[in-house]
Amino acid sequence: MTDDDVETLMSKVKQRTRENFGYKLSKPLGDDKEQYGFLYRKKHIKYSSQTLSKKTANMFRRPPLVGTFSLPYDDITEVTVIGIHVDSDNVKEEMDSLVEVINELDKKVSQKNFVIMGTLNTDCQYCNTECKKDLLMVKDKNYKWLISNDTTIEDNSCAFDQAIITGSNLKRIVQNAGSVFQFDKEYKLSAQMAEKVTVHYPIEFALQVTTEKPNSTLKTPQPEVTTTSGGSNLIIEISLGLLCMALLLL
Repeated sequence: MTDDDVETLMSKVKQRTRENFGYKLSKPLGDDKEQYGFLYRKKHIKYSSQTLSKKTANMFRRPPLVGTFSLPYDDITEVTVIGIHVDSDNVKEEMDSLVEVINELDKKVSQKNFVIMGTLNTDCQYCNTECKKDLLMVKDKNYKWLISNDTTIEDNSCAFDQAIITGSNLKRIVQNAGSVFQFDKEYKLSAQMAEKVTVHYPIEFALQVTTEKPNSTLKTPQPEVTTTSGGSNLIIEISLGLLCMALLLL
């Protein structure tokens, strides 16, 4: 994946949505030269890159891509997203090392709201029930796991893709569990056609925010959801694919 590939994708997205997207790509990582990417609506979100120490990065076969996103709300003004594809042969060690990533970032960012998302492989043959019970982020109740559904197109019931959040502000406004977008069923694609896109379903969750941040240079989108009391909530949707993550303010 190159910048030219993403620019081509963004031009096609702009034709359909009339929105300008920013993006950040990692360098090719690991033996398979996999890349991570963040896509975000520039009108609503400001992106700041975060760098891990060499010692921390070396804990992973494919070090995570980390970015802090500024948001135009009083409820939550900043979220730091950690995107990673955890090595399927080293799940326990890499998952526990993500706690070290959080500890390092905690000293750098102004708001302690973190999202860990990616193909974490914390299910089925890569990390069974006993393995998962022993993970630091399962034992520590400050971490909230959002995805319980099957996340692959393949004939299994494994939740390989996951979103985990931590931070009191973030947990307060993530009111429901995440969900899986079964795009093959939504768009009536054959299994063969869907697998040409990816064998991993996007995952998503919503942040329920209500108050615009005063004097923000970022544009606040129009409300997507109206409550029965007459108020309104705004939804931030975070969607995930195996190689590419998008932070979209809808």
